[in-house]
Amino acid sequence: MDNKNEKIVPIAIEQEMKDSYISYAMSVIVGRALPDARDGLKPVQRRILYGMRELGLDAGKPYKKCARIVGEVLGKYHPHGDTAVYDALVRMAQEFSVRAPLVDGQGNFGSIDGDLPAAMRYCITGETLVVTDQGMVPIREISSGGQENVRLKVLSRDRTVHSASKWFDSGEHPVVRVTTGKGLSIKGTLNHPILTWSADAGTGQPGFRWKLLGDLAVGDVAVVDRTHDLLWPETPISVAAQWPTGLSERVEQKILPSEAGEDLAGILGALVAEGTIQESEIEFCNSDPDWLCEFEGQWGRVFPDTRLHRFERKPSGYSRKPYQTREVHARRVVHFLRALGLAPVRSKDKTVPWVVFRSPRPVAAAFLRSYFEGDGSISASGRMIELSCVSVSERLMDEIQLLLLRFGIAATKRFDRYRKTYKLYVRGQENYALFQEQIGFISERKRAKLARIVASGRKYHSATDFVPFVSGFARSHMDLHLRGGGGRAFVQKHNFDRYPAMKRNADQVVAAIEPDLQPAARALFDRLLESRYLFDPVVKVERAGAERVYSLRVDSACHSFVANGFINHNTEARMAPIADALLSDIDKETVDFVPNFDESLTEPTVLPAAVPGLLLNGASGIAVGMATNIPPQNLQELAQGIIQVIDKPDVTDKELIKHVQGPDFPTGGVIIGRQGIQDAYTTGRGSIKVRAKARIEEVKGARESIVVTEIPYQVNKATLLESIARLVRDKKLEGISDLRDESDKDGLRIVVDLKRDANGQVVLNQLFKHTQLETTFGVILLALIHHRPKVCTLKQLIQAFLDHRKEVILRRTRFELRKAQERAHILEGLKVAIANLDAVIKLIRQSKSEEEARNALMSRFKLSRVQAQAILDMPLKRLTALERNKLEEEYQNLLKRIAELETILASEQKVFMIIKEELT
Repeated sequence: MDNKNEKIVPIAIEQEMKDSYISYAMSVIVGRALPDARDGLKPVQRRILYGMRELGLDAGKPYKKCARIVGEVLGKYHPHGDTAVYDALVRMAQEFSVRAPLVDGQGNFGSIDGDLPAAMRYCITGETLVVTDQGMVPIREISSGGQENVRLKVLSRDRTVHSASKWFDSGEHPVVRVTTGKGLSIKGTLNHPILTWSADAGTGQPGFRWKLLGDLAVGDVAVVDRTHDLLWPETPISVAAQWPTGLSERVEQKILPSEAGEDLAGILGALVAEGTIQESEIEFCNSDPDWLCEFEGQWGRVFPDTRLHRFERKPSGYSRKPYQTREVHARRVVHFLRALGLAPVRSKDKTVPWVVFRSPRPVAAAFLRSYFEGDGSISASGRMIELSCVSVSERLMDEIQLLLLRFGIAATKRFDRYRKTYKLYVRGQENYALFQEQIGFISERKRAKLARIVASGRKYHSATDFVPFVSGFARSHMDLHLRGGGGRAFVQKHNFDRYPAMKRNADQVVAAIEPDLQPAARALFDRLLESRYLFDPVVKVERAGAERVYSLRVDSACHSFVANGFINHNTEARMAPIADALLSDIDKETVDFVPNFDESLTEPTVLPAAVPGLLLNGASGIAVGMATNIPPQNLQELAQGIIQVIDKPDVTDKELIKHVQGPDFPTGGVIIGRQGIQDAYTTGRGSIKVRAKARIEEVKGARESIVVTEIPYQVNKATLLESIARLVRDKKLEGISDLRDESDKDGLRIVVDLKRDANGQVVLNQLFKHTQLETTFGVILLALIHHRPKVCTLKQLIQAFLDHRKEVILRRTRFELRKAQERAHILEGLKVAIANLDAVIKLIRQSKSEEEARNALMSRFKLSRVQAQAILDMPLKRLTALERNKLEEEYQNLLKRIAELETILASEQKVFMIIKEELT
């Protein structure tokens, strides 16, 4: 050995492994899995609440994005991965999981049906077009001047409209671009979620799921919104602000429009399709007399005193026809049109003028009508029908595609490698009808051709409305017990995964599916037919460097908005009011602080906790070799139980049960029997039977219905419904004719309709026996007591909280006493100065420096350094008679407060009285 002082101690590997395992187990138990009996929180929960406090997210303050909260907690206190932190945050916000949510969540935080919460953050790049009541607006332009507060309506999931109140510039981040089969694309951060459509790996049942852009893979199906009858701007946008200013006085004045109407939109569409925009002139070229006539009519109505110069042109290039041009040389008009978005660029850089995106539907339609008259075509050759447009500008095609989507028209973008052009084509009978109804063509020739196609009613290219996974799911879950098999044959032979066929055949398909799946299938078809989403497979996911990204706060439970056709989502949060009680007085040295993981900050080892959080909200967790499962309790009952322990320290657990009568589950339900409660509260372990709250109602036709309004804790409502339907299908449960979920925002309501001859009570008893309408909650009152895991009785848990509150109040009182004494000490010095005012002023004026004046005051008047400094810092206004009286009043009040605090410290009964007051 190099160092003679070193000593090697031989240790058996078994012993080393045992010691290491015990060390690891205890670190998991204490550091992650089990709650502390004092504040009822696991470390991650405690760190979340403390982090939210440091962010200023008190109840009543504005919400912040959950990603910001998670980042704060991860970066400063809990370096164990964002999923653990976000999951803990979500659970503290779920009203169906905890009795008193500690977090006030805004957005989708999951549901009693087992729906997953939304992702914590979304951010998309600035050019992404958000559907609002102000039109389709690039998200970076939603806020004027970078202001965070905004007021607008946005289109959300499931054809709903909600308000957006906040806009966020999230800075530069790595982004990913996702492209679908139709050429739609969106760019955003890797943790930006969009709505997707997929089939359950086990059952094959299709459903909507949020998925992060960074997790998307080729083949995933994106959900695209094509709502065309909601949230268009109601009035034409004002364009007076775009009137040119600063031009030379020699430029001739012209009449300009004050708003962008249909005629102006038609002119813009014509110029984007067939125009040439230069610095000082604009030219429109075409050979169709109908369109030329239309253009001139529109021009005359919009620019009545601006001349159109007309020229006849000979055939050029591939054209065999002569054509005409209409030229504009009025500089004021040219500058005005450029301000609306007609830039003097080459063809490959053309875009849709911004004013079109901000316009009402008829105005946008007028633009598209003119544009398709020039760059569009409608053709029918045999079985091939196609409505299309072509451009060398990819951005123009992208924008036209999004405009068409706002009219409910799904177009597909392709690149022609031979011609080096981008083509946008529309197929499908429904799309043709929507185009004819809302947009149309200008020329009689094209209008007639489109009308013939729509009238023919051909159904080719119905893949436009294809809904994946639906037919496979239905055909793999047909009811084999169905009499005659006619329903199964119908499902096998008929199409129902396109919207028109789905509308015709959904009822017969649902009737042929296994009974336990029929409610879900019915709800699924209804939702699909209502939303009519477009399902578009992802074909490319690629990293796109780093860009500035933005997001919105949507004031709704859904918290989603439509942008670039995709449905986007996130969550926000702040502390709930009751969380203030857990953190109250934390800045008064009431609890110990320790260094965080990198010793750059400190964090509390426990929260002051003015309420018994462990028993109030319960807890569950699995540690190494042990588990806890504590049910929630009623706060009023807990307060009575705590007061009972204070008033009668030798009270038994059985006596406490008279006050804390049993769990109070957030989802309700009825506890059956008292023995399980007594076992749990007196031994720390027990089994409590919980039933749903149900009643039997009489309905028309001498029938009965079972109505369930509360279900046992931690039961998934959707799974419960499926299990009931399965029992009916397997004939294990007789007498049920229908099953419905009528739950809404006002509460839970499950209705079980019974057959005419069924006995409601008998069926209800069978439901209790065979389904999760009756469950058992296994209680294990395991928590950390003095940093060690222990199975406790009810009284032991209350006593742990009581001991903690006693210590918190004593520490708070000592802190307040010290602060009061320090203030009184300063006031005593100020009183000395006021009593000897002339001498003090003279002494200060004669001093050469502040240090000399301070020392002189300390020496002459026997003052402390703190008192002398306070005299030097005292403003002159304190010398007035009124201020002197206030000073004396403050001093006398402090003396009274000091006496009160000293009394509290000297009397345990005073401490207990304060605990009682804070509980009530």
